[in-house]
Amino acid sequence: MRGAGAGVRLRLPRRGVRRHRAPAPADPYRTYVPTARPGHRAPHVWLHGPDGRVSTLDLLGPRFTLLAAAGAGWPQQAAEAARRTGVPLTAVEIAAEEISAEDPPTLGEPSPHVPGDPFTVAVRRPSGPLLSPTWAKEYGLGPEGAVLIRPDGHVAWRSPDGPASALALTKAVDQVLSRR
Repeated sequence: MRGAGAGVRLRLPRRGVRRHRAPAPADPYRTYVPTARPGHRAPHVWLHGPDGRVSTLDLLGPRFTLLAAAGAGWPQQAAEAARRTGVPLTAVEIAAEEISAEDPPTLGEPSPHVPGDPFTVAVRRPSGPLLSPTWAKEYGLGPEGAVLIRPDGHVAWRSPDGPASALALTKAVDQVLSRR
């Protein structure tokens, strides 16, 4: 696939969306420059876990997915946003470096789970943490940032620097779904 095809982006409504400058390739028709700006396809980044390598794209699925910096509190905020909006969210934490076994980032079982509630956030848990020293930089995130990705793999919203906020995530989901 040539750069123009891989770098396709959607035009999103301007209201409430923070603008971030896209990198400018010398030849946009032949050169793909990965970016996690809202409207663009989520970029591929290799992550390392106890079961080997996994791509960030393999974490995406049939619902909205929130990729977040480990330890920033985004899974709890995603659970609250899912409750407020009625939209199921999957939250995945990714660490930039080795972390202690007592506080691993998460990646499968619903948590917190309310029996019969289809809108609880799913927090995936492999057998250990997901690590990548470069994923946050490649997604344009700081140490407390997060990015919300639509089921079709396009970036819906990005909070480059945090802090984790259920209100901001709720507003983003509502805006993406044209509710407000």
